[in-house]
Amino acid sequence: MVRTIIIEDEYSPRQMLREKIERHFPDMEIVAECESAEDALIQILRLRPDLLFLDIQMQGKNGLWLADELMQMKGETFTPPDIIFTTGYANPEYLLKAFELAAIDYLVKPVSAESLEKAVARYRARAGTTTGLQNLTDAISAEKLLKLNGPHALRRWVEMRTESPVEAKAP
Repeated sequence: MVRTIIIEDEYSPRQMLREKIERHFPDMEIVAECESAEDALIQILRLRPDLLFLDIQMQGKNGLWLADELMQMKGETFTPPDIIFTTGYANPEYLLKAFELAAIDYLVKPVSAESLEKAVARYRARAGTTTGLQNLTDAISAEKLLKLNGPHALRRWVEMRTESPVEAKAP
């Protein structure tokens, strides 16, 4: 059983994600739902999940802050859970930071069942293995696209990875 936590400050997207996970992944157990990064940090330390579905833009501290905190805590007694970011923002800086923080995937909301299935397949393929090289490759690819071709090329790269159109939104 894969233990997961959904971290999303908005009720409707949180419920839609919960329903998709329950419908498509019976081997996943949602052990908690959190509305803030601060609450999520407590629940993660208490429940030790395998996987997070983590919104980036939330009230208070954001999802990138939480991922960074978890990575800083990594050590002999704590292994951070894997992270699939979910966001309504196609922000190039968020994308780069997400992959620098070892994200499994970066899904743009509304999350389709197909993109969720692909992200979970990536998680399953990488579970229990060192993912640093793939994350570094993704971050370098995204950074090169941004520097060489600008945010539009990076947006196309995100669309290619998620197979869904990305609208530019201000954070």
